[in-house]
Order: sequence, then structure tokens, then C-alpha cells
Amino acid sequence: MKIAILCFVCAAALRAQVNIQAGAIPPGAVAPDTVIAKIDGHDVTYADYEKILQSWPTQLTSIFQQSPADALRSIYTMMYLGSEGAKRKLDDEEPLKSQLEATRTSMMANAEFSYERNHFAVSEDDIKQYYEKNKAHYAEAKIKAIKIGMQEPIPLPHSNEDIKKASEIAVENQRAPKRSEDEARALAAGIISKLRAGGDFAALAKQYSDDADSKDKGGDYGTVAPTSSYPESMKNAVLALKQGEVSEPVHEPNALYIIRVEEVHYEPLDKLMADITNRLRDEHLRVLAVELNKRFQPEMVHPEVFLPSGRPPQSK
Repeated sequence: MKIAILCFVCAAALRAQVNIQAGAIPPGAVAPDTVIAKIDGHDVTYADYEKILQSWPTQLTSIFQQSPADALRSIYTMMYLGSEGAKRKLDDEEPLKSQLEATRTSMMANAEFSYERNHFAVSEDDIKQYYEKNKAHYAEAKIKAIKIGMQEPIPLPHSNEDIKKASEIAVENQRAPKRSEDEARALAAGIISKLRAGGDFAALAKQYSDDADSKDKGGDYGTVAPTSSYPESMKNAVLALKQGEVSEPVHEPNALYIIRVEEVHYEPLDKLMADITNRLRDEHLRVLAVELNKRFQPEMVHPEVFLPSGRPPQSK
């Protein structure tokens, strides 16, 4: 019987959808004492249903979305069998006793970990210090850029993947100007010198940039933020600059980019309080995990015991 119930639960869980279906009754729309079903002569209230959703495993409670009658039957059958087992004091027998203790210990450990995170005190000063230290993470920079196209070296292929990559590079090189990286760097250095000496960015972009979309717009290249889809190398270079500064050449596979930051804006602190609080609590949890791992690092006295062959023969 137990095997049949568990098989049903596993099979149904594979078919069920975890997300609550559209049109579900919103929380609070049904009174807790509303009877929603009757089983074995007992009323099942909406409060009982909510308790099941909160306490039973997700893969089981999600069955309600497909077949609530089957889900209730399975859960209440298991509750009955569990209570009968408790009457027989089966939870005092091994290995069940130790298994239950291990399960409880695991759940309590997870609960303690969550409690430690959620109740870690974060002051307003902590939040302000984090914001100032990590301000670049909340920056948004409007930039101008000059693209200096170049030929990307084609690596020697050693595998099918290498051959595919080399073909892609060859195609891209057909679109790029016929200049080497050394030539591109020499050109970029000259442009940067002119810009830092007060040169007109728009004029230099129109003269030298190989980006058709931006060269006739004064080099306007949009806005860069930490979450933007730009390459990481470009985002890192941009967010390290102050307003008005010109970057060193930013290397991408078939181009160098000269970037000037036009404007820098930062998300206001008052909109980031919750986000930073969560980040500080996550960091506290990370530090705690490192400390616990160090504290409970075992000294392996008999590592051979853990070999796949199993425990060595016990001495008599």
C-alpha cells in the first residue's frame, strides 16, 4: 500500500505543474474555516489546505494543480498511516529513528542558516558605506566611442570546434578594415592623444570610426550600466572612468574602442536600501559558511575506510 501511494505521488509529480495556474483564488478570498472537502468523515478546511501547501514537499503539493482529489487522497492516506505507525511507536525503531533524527537535524540546520541570514543586523551606516564602496555597481554612463576595426588573428585549428571558430573569424575579417592589431593600436594612440589635448570627439569619430551607426552621430554609443549587454571588458573600462575621461583602447576580437564618458548617473540610495541589505546579509552568510567549513574540516585518521571497496575487515 505504501509503495503504491509513493509511486502515485512520484508519477503525478512528474505530470504536475509547479506554478499556480492563472485564475487561482487569491490569498484571503476564502475564509480559513470554509470546508472545501470531506474525507473519511472529517471536514477539510481551507486552513488545512493552506497548511498542506506550506508544509508538504513542493513536488507533492503541486499535484493539486492537476488533480486535487488525488492529492488529498494521497496526503490523508499517508497522514493516517503515519499516525498508525506512531501509535505502534515505529519511530523508536532503527533505522527509522535515526533517519527521522537526521531529517530533523537537516531541516533545523537549514532553518538556522536562514534565520542567521534574515536576522543579521544591517544598520543604515552599513548600507551607506556599502553604497559608497560599490557605487560603480549602481552607475549608468552615457558614452561616446570610436571603433578602430582590425583583422583578428586566425588561430591554428586543432579540432572541429577550432575549425568552426576560424571560419567565423575569417568571415568577420572580411568585414573589418585590412589593418593589423599593431596598426590599429598606433592609430588609436594618435586619436587618444588628440582627444586628451582637447580634440573634437565628433569630428574624430566621423573621420576615423569604423562603426557606421555612431560615426555620423558624433560617436554617441548609448548608455552603459553593470547589467548592460555590452562585453565585460567594455563595461569594466567605462565604469572605471570619471565623467569627461577618455579610455585607453578597449580590446575586442576585431576592434579597439576609444571611449569617453559624457555623463554619469547613480541610482539613488533610498531606492537601494532593500537590495543592499540583502547583499550584506548574503555576504554575512558567505563568511559564516567559510568559517564553518574551516571549523569543521575533518582530520582523516583512517581515509581507507571511505574507499569504494568499503570498510576494512574488523579485527577480532
